[in-house]
Amino acid sequence: MPETAKRGEPESVPCAGTPVAVFYPDADSLRFDKPNDHERNALAICASCPLAARNACLERALTRPIADQWGVIGGTTAAQRKTLIRGRQVASLIGVAA
Repeated sequence: MPETAKRGEPESVPCAGTPVAVFYPDADSLRFDKPNDHERNALAICASCPLAARNACLERALTRPIADQWGVIGGTTAAQRKTLIRGRQVASLIGVAA
């Protein structure tokens, strides 16, 4: 039985019970210039999630270091989250709220 999404989401969110592999694909299938088919499928599941829950997932993911960003979380790919994290870091350095 595959491991399923249980990252603290309530049972009612669309990813509950979805195999984790849907959100964390094989590294060989990843492209960083645009989402691939696998990521688009995961992004579609995230898009069907209530906005508050999706934002909560994203905020949890953004607390992790850039090196630990992997897969689709909170409606974003790892590349998108890395960009968001870098933007927050720059904003913090120049004293602007991100």
